[in-house]
Amino acid sequence: MKAFSLIELLLAIVIVAIVLLIIQPSWQGMLSKNHAQAYTSELVMALQFARSTAISLGKPVTFYCGKDNQWRVGTPNVLRVLPPVFTGDTLIWNRDAIITFSPDGFAGGQNRSFYYCPKNSSKNALAVILSPSGRTRVSPKTHDGKTIPCNF
Repeated sequence: MKAFSLIELLLAIVIVAIVLLIIQPSWQGMLSKNHAQAYTSELVMALQFARSTAISLGKPVTFYCGKDNQWRVGTPNVLRVLPPVFTGDTLIWNRDAIITFSPDGFAGGQNRSFYYCPKNSSKNALAVILSPSGRTRVSPKTHDGKTIPCNF
């Protein structure tokens, strides 16, 4: 039987450590991008749920931020609660903390935006833009084409 020597094992460990150090920055970038995509998908689904509930019930439904910083859909009974953002990430909302969908599905007013900012990676930030008609879209830019304002 042939075995590895201590020098060969140490050399293999050093090579693995070097490879991990090289790929670590891209791994973190991929992770922050996945966090942004996953949370903005949850947010879009919650906004669409609030809109479709308002239409189907024929009465206003609100999408609001509670005292615990979690977003909720309510009629006033709470119908759905969004999970909190990933640790270290932030969700910025550019208007008041309440959106009311009318029975015809409209959110009223002008474009409103949520900005999801992954920690230490503003290049992976995403905007969820809500139009006055109540429809949503996700974009890597603000509704007017500017860079998302993540303050790091």
